[in-house]
Amino acid sequence: MAKHSTKNTSRKLKVTTYLAAGVLASGGGAAALTAAVTPATPPTAAPQDVQLTSLGGLLGSLVKKVVAPVVSTVSDVVSTAVPVVTAVPTVATPIVTTTVDSLVAPTSPLAPLAPVVTPLISNGTTNPDGTATNGGLLIGNGGTATGAGADGGNGGLLLGNGGISATGDGGNGGLVLGNGGISGTGDGGNGAVLIGSGGTSVLGGNGGDSGLVLGNGGSSVVSTDTDPTTGNGGHSGLIGDGGSGATGLVGTADGGDGGNGGILIGSGGSGGGGASTLSGAAGDGGDGGNSGIVIGDAGDGGAGGAAVGVGNIAGGDGGDGGHTVLLGSGGDGGAGGSSSGLLGTSTGGAGGDGGDGGIVTGTGGAGGTGGDAASTLGTASGGAGGSGADSGVLGAGGDGGSGGDASGLGATTGGSAGDGGHTTVVGDGGTGGTGGNATSTGTGGSSDATAGSGGSGGDGGSVLGDGGSGGSGGTATSGNTTTHVGSGDATGGSGGSGGTGGIIGSNGGDGGTGGSATTGTNNTGGKATGGTGGDGGAGGIGNTGGTGGEGGSSTGKSGGSGSDGADG
Repeated sequence: MAKHSTKNTSRKLKVTTYLAAGVLASGGGAAALTAAVTPATPPTAAPQDVQLTSLGGLLGSLVKKVVAPVVSTVSDVVSTAVPVVTAVPTVATPIVTTTVDSLVAPTSPLAPLAPVVTPLISNGTTNPDGTATNGGLLIGNGGTATGAGADGGNGGLLLGNGGISATGDGGNGGLVLGNGGISGTGDGGNGAVLIGSGGTSVLGGNGGDSGLVLGNGGSSVVSTDTDPTTGNGGHSGLIGDGGSGATGLVGTADGGDGGNGGILIGSGGSGGGGASTLSGAAGDGGDGGNSGIVIGDAGDGGAGGAAVGVGNIAGGDGGDGGHTVLLGSGGDGGAGGSSSGLLGTSTGGAGGDGGDGGIVTGTGGAGGTGGDAASTLGTASGGAGGSGADSGVLGAGGDGGSGGDASGLGATTGGSAGDGGHTTVVGDGGTGGTGGNATSTGTGGSSDATAGSGGSGGDGGSVLGDGGSGGSGGTATSGNTTTHVGSGDATGGSGGSGGTGGIIGSNGGDGGTGGSATTGTNNTGGKATGGTGGDGGAGGIGNTGGTGGEGGSSTGKSGGSGSDGADG
């Protein structure tokens, strides 16, 4: 997670709270305040200047840039502290066991105590058959297992890590403090019952779960599973982060899902990326893990794998972002995988949807972009963009993902963009994504090009918050643009509608522009139709609605430009 500064935020939040309370208390006061912050003719500003156009926009910006980072910072501090605590058994256990071994060595005066002390405080070992023994009953690390399918030894009850296993499961931590063992091809071991992180699985297994009180879930590194019951990150208990999901390794293997964060505080693990392929469909990305119920950011979805081949191929879909319950941001959706082929149909993967922000405060996750698609001699369709997620009472809706572009000799279709997420009470709506472009290079009548539509902007908070802008439609081109010959149709994508502003002091979002369309202008020319502009969203009391998007232009033997969207 990104680190955010918390300096001087409390005063800003107090000012925001008092300002919002005053507005809600009086309709006349709201009108006066709106007039004060919305000049009739805004002055021209340099690019770096901030334009104060609405109260909703001001508060929406504060929520997104101040409140959300503060919440994320709390989770970041926990993420930093947990590894420090769980490193204790790794550092301390060898010191304790080595000291005890020297005290009860055969040449030591305390040697007679060895039969009593060693079973209590000692490290596990590897047996001749490759199995492992447990650490001492009280203190000690579990032994390493090298035999086929053998599990690592368990750690001591008070202190000690689980042992490593080559092909079985990693050993578990003990009762109080210890981490799960690493596994080569099995599941990582679980952390100690109370405090400890789960072990890592290197190939094909799930990461281990953490202890009930504190610890991070173990990660899974790579996976070969096409239906991922394995390769998932481990979950945390009360406090800690979920483990990351595995990356798909070969063929059509999907990425693993991220583990869930701790119930009280913790962020979800990120989903793993899907495997790329030379034939058929690539692997999908794994979903991001959910955050803790109280505080934490959810994990992002993994990206879909890419596909490159001769026949019909498809990029993998991006994973969905994880969700947050009370305080924290939702995870972003993963990007769809690209697809590039010689013959047949090429299809880009869809972007994953963003995860919802916390009910109290939290930004919705952004939708993933759709994958691009290309086919040298065939048809192609770009992947759809994922939808931006909704936020809570205080927050901002996530932006929609853009649709993937499509190009090919035959018919092409750009991916539709995702819509922006909505905000519940205070905050701005998300921006709609941009529609994918479509380019058909063939000159025959079947080489139609249809661009993707732009996503609609999300609504601002019901009380305060500007509506999000609609995304622009994609551009469409069919035929040979040099000789201007082409009998295929070209249709530009429609612009998305702007979101509705909050009832007080908030502007509506602008509609997206329609995409342009170009096809042959000679006798064989097809029909070119520009995309329709999106409608502007309605504004709140005393504020302006969004401007309707301009219709897309057209260049062709016949057709026409798209109509402009209506103002809000």
